[in-house]
Amino acid sequence: SGGQGLRVTVPPGLRRGEVEKFLDRHQDWLEQRLAKVPTKPQVRPGIRIPIRGVPHRIVHEPSRRGT
Repeated sequence: SGGQGLRVTVPPGLRRGEVEKFLDRHQDWLEQRLAKVPTKPQVRPGIRIPIRGVPHRIVHEPSRRGT
């Protein structure tokens, strides 16, 4: 699952045991969904990242402001 983890929000007062049972019952479903979550791209100089489907190359120019 890319090591990104999972955040579970539950109603106040719900016991931890109930949450764990729910997650156990739905483990396969959760794993399928987590497998579809795209991994975060590593941003470093020279890499190309898609923006609206168009690849853009990352360039670091320390002498320029805002780069």
